[in-house]
Amino acid sequence: MDEAPLPDMFQADLDDAGVDELFTDLAAHADVQHIRMRDGPTPDGCATTLGEARAHLLSGEVSGVQIIYRFDGEGWLDTLMRTDAGIRLVRVRQP
Repeated sequence: MDEAPLPDMFQADLDDAGVDELFTDLAAHADVQHIRMRDGPTPDGCATTLGEARAHLLSGEVSGVQIIYRFDGEGWLDTLMRTDAGIRLVRVRQP
């Protein structure tokens, strides 16, 4: 039985300025399809805008944010998690 290869995964630790730059780039260049917040203020965990998700993440109101989007014809999933060092970004290309 052949197993499908794991998708490409990238990881980086971001400071507040890096988080701002990421959200600015996503707003300007990506087709955002879904935003989900972990441990957030909304019952369903969904954010309505990138700005709302960014604000909740940077204020510490949520422990993480997942953003599903398309960029340059490919699907991506960005997961941002609060850590002691700041915000960790894990990016996975969707099959």
